[in-house]
Formats: sequence, structure tokens, C-alpha cells
Amino acid sequence: MKKLAVFLILVMAVILIPMSAFAAERYEILKLGDRDESGDKYVYDLQKALKEKGYFNVKPTGYYGNITQNAVIAFQRDEGIRVDGKAGPEVRKHLFGSDYEPIPSSRHIGGGTSSVKVDNMELRSGDKGNAVSDLQSALKKYGYYSYDKITGYFGPITEEAVKKFQRSNGFRESGVMHDKELDLLLNGSPKYYVMSRGDKGDDIEILQQRLNALGFMDTSPTGFFGKKTEDAVKAFQKANSLKVDGKVGKETRGVLYSDSAQKDRENQGTSGGNTAPAPTPSPSKGDLGSSSDDSDMVTKFINLAKTMLNKPYVYATEGPETFDCSGLVYYCLKNIGYKISRMSSRGYAALSSWKDVKDKSDLRKGDLVFFRSSSGDTITHIAIYIGGGQILHAIPSEGCVYISTFTGYWDKYFVSAKRINF
Repeated sequence: MKKLAVFLILVMAVILIPMSAFAAERYEILKLGDRDESGDKYVYDLQKALKEKGYFNVKPTGYYGNITQNAVIAFQRDEGIRVDGKAGPEVRKHLFGSDYEPIPSSRHIGGGTSSVKVDNMELRSGDKGNAVSDLQSALKKYGYYSYDKITGYFGPITEEAVKKFQRSNGFRESGVMHDKELDLLLNGSPKYYVMSRGDKGDDIEILQQRLNALGFMDTSPTGFFGKKTEDAVKAFQKANSLKVDGKVGKETRGVLYSDSAQKDRENQGTSGGNTAPAPTPSPSKGDLGSSSDDSDMVTKFINLAKTMLNKPYVYATEGPETFDCSGLVYYCLKNIGYKISRMSSRGYAALSSWKDVKDKSDLRKGDLVFFRSSSGDTITHIAIYIGGGQILHAIPSEGCVYISTFTGYWDKYFVSAKRINF
């Protein structure tokens, strides 16, 4: 009787469990981390269909990331499907309707770091593809890659991240990822990105600029992390209730570059950077209102940007032949000698070390202006104000670096502006 009872319970359990729980094999399910490979377009077609129905508001990429997962979740809720963020046969049938076609068992499941074979492999500037995407994802996981997007292109941002990784993990800073380094990053236990005593590089110089701005240092940035920098970091950590170890890891960086970072109150009124700023001259008519100290830098900035006019717009590039909007700003600042990290337009808009320009009427030549899209409140675009009611920017709608009049669309979706501290 006991055996019969157990058998009946198992039979009832099978009957009560939805058949969909048994129906889908892994190859039929698209989920977070998957990527189209070998000419497949399963993720791309999913994104395209979601976009047509208003759930996916960016360009289809063929990579199943958080945006795709969130779109699938919203679609599942609206359709009354079990919400799990995965696009199995049930989701795809609802989405594609009569155009639905099952995914064959021959589908190669791509995504994650396991798709990269590291034996005798090198990744360097100019490379592109899934291996670079996996490299960027892994570098981002450990704090080295700071750009918002995984682009699949090995450009200056990726090279800078690679050098940081090499520096922190005891490799030569070549900017080229060799097989042993890739193996550690993808399959081993690498160190997270930390700036500490003895390090040198552009990121150290930017760190020192920030510590100066907050009043914890009073010397010119050198790009070398010595005792003065370590002492300044410790003072910053103490003032901001962080672990005081003199090292700049994820937690310290997060506070340091935020608007909530506490300044050095003990050194107010000294050369530490907390003295009251000198009054900024009011702009004269004709947008000539840069101070005499920074006017040369502003002129160089705008003149260099103008030499890039008509060069093609290509997403996630930063020159010298192609640009996206934030890439153009980064390239021009870097090449006039201004030290800055490559960021998204939203990242530049959040820099607290740059002065906020509250109103469009207060703009001066060289100010950076930020815009939202027509479908949301998030900043998605950056341009350079060049005076005379005009902005210069790399813009996808024109396909190139272009000068627009600051009216109409651009006036309507203007969000904010920043004045660079040249």
C-alpha cells in the first residue's frame, strides 16, 4: 500500500506541474548573458520584436543584457505569462504570433566568459567581436572598465582598463591582453581595481585632481601615488566615515566621485582648495565671457572640435576618425592636455568638480550641454556650446560631427550644462 501511495503521489505531481516546465530545452531559451553567434539572430530578432511592441527602447544588439531582460519581464506581465525574464517558446509564441519559429537544437549558446578560449590568444587595440565583449564584461566585473556599454570594440577605454588590470595584478602595462593575463581574468581570481601607493597613471592624476578639489591635497597632480597622495586618501576616508587604509578601492571611489563627498573641513581657508572661489566674470554679449585664465584652453577646445566637423558618427568610438557624442568631448579635452576619463554623457553631467550652469542664457563658449531623449528623462546626449546659439556635437541623426542651432528639438530636450574647470 505504501508503494502504491507513493506512486499515486508522483503521478498527481506530474499531472499538476505545467507541461511548459518540461517543454523547453536550454537551446530554446534565451536568457541573461546570451549572445548571438555564428550568424544567428535569435536575440537580435527578439529585441527587434520587443522594440516594435514598445518594450525595448534601444537599438537591437544581439546581446541579452539587463535592458532585454527588463523588456521581457514587462512583456510577460502584460501577457499574463510566468515572469522570469527568460524568453522561452511560450514568450516567443506570444511575441511573434504567426511568425513564430522554434529555435533548432543546433543553436550555439553564446555569452559569458566561457566562450573565450585563451590559449595562445591576444587581444589588442582595434580588435572587435565577442571575445572583446567578454573581456570588457570581465574587466567591468572587477572594476577596471568604467564605460556604461559593452561595445565589443577594443578602443582607448578598453586599453586603459587593461593597463589598470595589468598594473594591479603584477603584469607589464602593455595595454595588450596576453593569454596568461586573460586566463587569470576569465578563469582565475584577479585583484579588484584598487589605486594604492606606488601606482602611476592618468587615473592617479585624476584622483589627485579630485582630492585637490575637495581640499585634501594642495599640490599639483603628478600622476604618481606617493606618500602625500596616500595621506590625502586617508584624510578623505576619515572625513567620509570609510575604512582608513590609504587605498582607493570600489567603496572609496564610489564616494570620492559622488556629489555627497565630504570636503576637508579642517583645511578650509587654506591652500587646500576650500577657499572661497574668486568671482567669475559675467559673460559679455556675443558669448565671449570666458575668464582670461581659461580663454586659451576654451579656444583650443572649440577649435580642435571644429576640425572634426563632418567626421562620421560611430557609436562607442572616440576618434580620431569616428566619434560618438561623449567620445568627441573626451578626444578634444584629452588632446588639448586636459586630463579626464572617458565617460558617457550622463557621467560627464554628474561630475561635481565642474560648475553647474543653471540656465541656457548663462552659457559661455566651451560649456558642455546635456540633453535627454524624447522618450525619457535620462541624459543621453552631450554637445559643446560654441557661442552664437550653436552647439557642436557628434550626432547619429546627421551621421557625423555637426553644428546645430540651439533651438527647436535641442531647446525642448535641454536638461543641464557644465562649465569645465580649465
